[in-house]
Amino acid sequence: MKIYCSQFFFLLLIHLLCTSYLFSSIANAEQRLSVSPVTQHFKHVPVGKKYILPIPITVKNLSKLLTSYTIRARKPSQLGLTADNGFDEIPSHRWVTFEKKHIATNPNEVLQIKMFIEIPDKKEYLNKNWEFLVTVDEHFKPSSILNLTSNSKIFISTTPTSQ
Repeated sequence: MKIYCSQFFFLLLIHLLCTSYLFSSIANAEQRLSVSPVTQHFKHVPVGKKYILPIPITVKNLSKLLTSYTIRARKPSQLGLTADNGFDEIPSHRWVTFEKKHIATNPNEVLQIKMFIEIPDKKEYLNKNWEFLVTVDEHFKPSSILNLTSNSKIFISTTPTSQ
């Protein structure tokens, strides 16, 4: 009986230490990455030409380590979400590109990444309200239990007439 009690307490101690480490990792995860804008609405986006969205994606590495990220556009449905009221999902997330798709940042470094959108020149794309997400994914770190992802909601309204 004594052996079982000591094994039980040993396993309980291991469990408590692992749980404590996991929860401290989750709490610290929020402090490793800052992405803005969180939500942005771009109006009068032209159809039929490559357009630089006027506000870049800003990525700040709040960790104490050099960190790499991948930036990409995604449809809400790709993440199991639906577009907000008054907006439809963008027909193709491939219309959205970035100045850089992969970045590496030093601790406390802030990078601004230009966002481009090129909507094909079709009448049915005029006067539309669409939503897409910008996802910033932290590359895998062996020293971390969690690798972060940040999603920014981007809304665009296309011009009512071709320009």
